[in-house]
Amino acid sequence: MNARAEALAAHKRQDPLVKLYEDAWARVVAEQEKLAGDPIRTARLDRLLTMRTTIEAEMDRLDARTLRWFDAGMGIDPYLSGWMMTATPSEPVNRRAAMRLANDLFHDLLESTNYVRRDTRRFIQEAARIAAQSTVVENTAQQAAREMVRDLIDNHGIRAIRYANGTRHTLADYADMVIRTKSGKAFNLGSLDGAPDVEWWQCFDGNCGWTAHDDINLANWLIVTRDEARAYPLAHPRCRRAFGPLPQITSANQAKKAQAPKK
Repeated sequence: MNARAEALAAHKRQDPLVKLYEDAWARVVAEQEKLAGDPIRTARLDRLLTMRTTIEAEMDRLDARTLRWFDAGMGIDPYLSGWMMTATPSEPVNRRAAMRLANDLFHDLLESTNYVRRDTRRFIQEAARIAAQSTVVENTAQQAAREMVRDLIDNHGIRAIRYANGTRHTLADYADMVIRTKSGKAFNLGSLDGAPDVEWWQCFDGNCGWTAHDDINLANWLIVTRDEARAYPLAHPRCRRAFGPLPQITSANQAKKAQAPKK
């Protein structure tokens, strides 16, 4: 199996952990939808507090299942196969580096559930405030409650992460991104460190640029040095980049001649 095929296979094996977060997020959304489907009760604080308790319990359950998943080793060997499949004299160093990346991933996933908890509290506070105001005028209370819930869900709903560009992403989407990104990076760095005597590597990519997705210097089939590959193990989140060793190339001149012409 070539490097690109191995990378794609590693990504596919991530699905069980991603599914944990997708399922948890579906239950969070279901809790929000209960409010929209029961507008009279949404004006009651006890209904809002019940939603908060339910979501808090869901996040606790998700954290525990994620920890068990990591403890079982399922999130280490398959994802970081580049580190584990290439035994070298420096393997202990590689293993420590792999564990650091795995720990980063685990802490990011825990932080994502903390975001959901914090967003839930803000959601409840705002919903309770608007619900209290909506009961001032009795004949509009039901309609006001319905509009309040829909507005909160559509425009201020519970989310996991706010990205630097201001967009807000769900728990499921964020978990998928961070799992695929960090495991992909670990796989590529492990592959590079697993063949310390190989200086030149070929990049396998889709339509990504070398340094970023929109870089005009396309990455696919590009021949680069180990240091260059380590500098850009991925071009962007969820990048499917992989590297293959070229032990037959020993100089920049050979690399230039071997480089496929750009189309």
